[in-house]
Parts: sequence; structure tokens; C-alpha cells
Amino acid sequence: MIHLNSFTQRIIEEKIISFPDSLINEGLISSTSYEKTNNILTKLFEKNNKDVEIEYNHLGIIISAKNDVFNEKLYTEFLSILKVCGYVISYFFYNSNYILKYKRYPTIIELTNFKNDDYLEINLIKRFDTSDDSPIPDKLYHITEKQNLSKILKNGLIPKSKKKIENHPDRIYILNNIDGAYNFFNLLNNMYPEKNFSIIEIDIKLINQIKLYFDPTYFKTEKLYKRSKFKAYYTYDNIPPYACNIVETLKKL
Repeated sequence: MIHLNSFTQRIIEEKIISFPDSLINEGLISSTSYEKTNNILTKLFEKNNKDVEIEYNHLGIIISAKNDVFNEKLYTEFLSILKVCGYVISYFFYNSNYILKYKRYPTIIELTNFKNDDYLEINLIKRFDTSDDSPIPDKLYHITEKQNLSKILKNGLIPKSKKKIENHPDRIYILNNIDGAYNFFNLLNNMYPEKNFSIIEIDIKLINQIKLYFDPTYFKTEKLYKRSKFKAYYTYDNIPPYACNIVETLKKL
């Protein structure tokens, strides 16, 4: 008898044909669509007779349920689906209690530790959004705190998770033009007036290879995301120091 790991077993059960065996061995490089993942999760909860509401938009998938929806077996299956489909838990709520997890997948104990609360909401985001295969501009821009500049000039930009609003895999967030960088810079100034920010200009011609993914969470609505002339990306690739130039630290407007 052949014993299959949970990844392979889930792929067979749910007929997720978009993942060839090579991706299971080499690592996931794409996420299934919101609609497909929603359908798979719906089947999981229906199979276990759980009353769960699932909805999605361009920002992610939201699961609403009673606090006692998960037991250890169901949660294990739930996490298996997330990993195969390429999703992570960005945050969850218990009633009005906002919980930001610093891990991609909280344990069952962490997830069910609020006995006095009866409402649970979980937000899921894609591990990989839609990749951008169009020609990359010669210059891209990244916003950082001024205190990080010396480290960036020495080591370059290395993917990391800031975890200020939600949990997500380690990434470098990038904008496609200087106007977008100015806009985001001013937004950060308003959010964190006690900090000083600078813009890093990235010279793409000096980078051997970089894979960019569209960042839909940069925009409040899907309409803005599709129509905006500013494009927000993220990458999991390191950006070497010799490709980074400091744009003069901007004055707050």
C-alpha cells in the first residue's frame, strides 16, 4: 500500500490538478483562486456539518463562525487545504478582540483559547498573488524608515514581514513609479508621525532576476486596484545593495 502525505492526498481528494508533482517537491509557487479555495473550504465545513459563512473579495477570504467550530481533526484538515491552496492566516477576531498572529498558522490551542467569546472571524490571504509578467520598469521604489538606510546600503533589501496590520509571508513591497512612492510616503507619515521615512530607488538593470507579484491589498477597493495607474508589487527575492539608491529623505507635506 502506498502512503500519501497530506499535501498529495488533499490534491487527489479535491482534484486540484493545477499542482504538478514537481511543485509539491520543489515548493509552492502559486495560489489557487479565491473562488476555488472558497468552494473547497465550503465542502470541508459542510462535510463536518459546521455552520460557517465564507466570503471573499480582492483582499482575501473571510470565514465567520462560532468559536467552537474547530476541533483538532477539522483544524488539521483546514490547515492542509490552506497549505495546498497557497494561503495563510493573516489575522483573526474573537468578538471584538483583534488577534495578530506572528505565525502563518496558529495552533488549535491558540485558535480556541478564548472561551468567553462566541464569535470567530478568520482572514486568509494568498501566499502568492497574481504574478506580473509584463515588462518591469527600469526603476522601482521602496519606502523604509530612515534608520534602516545604512543596513540596506550594506546588505540590500531582504524580505521581511512588518506585521503592523496583518500577518503575511516575508516580502519586499515595491511601487512602480516615484509618484506612487510619494503618495505612500505621505500615507505612512500620517499613520506614523513619529517616524522618519525615505524612498529607496531600485535599479532593475543591476538585478539579474526578480519575480514580482501584484499587491491588491495596497488598494481599498477592487475598482481602485484595477484602474489605478500606480502599481504595487511585492517580491520574495533579495535585492542587492548595489541596486539600491537613496532618494533624498522627503519632507512631510
